[in-house]
Amino acid sequence: MAVKQEDKMIKFFTDAFHEVVMPVVENIDGRLINIENRVTSIEGRVENIEGDIDRIDRTLEKMYDRLDRHGNRLDDHEKKIEKLEEQVVLTS
Repeated sequence: MAVKQEDKMIKFFTDAFHEVVMPVVENIDGRLINIENRVTSIEGRVENIEGDIDRIDRTLEKMYDRLDRHGNRLDDHEKKIEKLEEQVVLTS
């Protein structure tokens, strides 16, 4: 193969590469950037959701603590009522 033919063949493949392959690679790069932006957005949403879940957990813990305290108060009131009822029965 002559040097001139080799040069033409190399130029042909180089041109084809730049016309066909490079636009595809650039398109892939653009899609990757788009995917990275989506992932970043999703990560931000997940952080917000995790913060909301933590806030809800703290609120529920406070509510359960209050319910426990109120339950203990009711038990104390029931004991007092029982004692009063016993005294009423004894005095009658």
